[in-house]
Amino acid sequence: MRKELDVLDELGMATAARTVALNCVDNRSGLTVKDIEAMLGRSVDVQLPRSKEVPLSTNRGVPLLASGSRDPAAKELTKLVGRYCPSALRADGRHPRHGTARRRARQAQGPHVQGAVREDRRADD
Repeated sequence: MRKELDVLDELGMATAARTVALNCVDNRSGLTVKDIEAMLGRSVDVQLPRSKEVPLSTNRGVPLLASGSRDPAAKELTKLVGRYCPSALRADGRHPRHGTARRRARQAQGPHVQGAVREDRRADD
């Protein structure tokens, strides 16, 4: 990646607007963030930690930022969104839909699930 960054620099392509995001940061992986920064020759702007919530949100079909998760990966993703679209964040720096996806999911599933439970109870009676 160092070579690619050097080529972009030589071409004069938006060095100020460039963001380096490090995905799946894990202190136990052997490489530290400082090692990676030394290799790249620049600092890492956003560190997205390894998280079980990321694949779980994918499996649920609910984006991590919309799930209301307080997971460290969600917090770092919110920072990344804020770098490119500050207007997408609330005044407190959180994603505007933070926490509403669970309510919406429950509301969307509620009548169907509740109806199925009622029908099962009627069948048992």
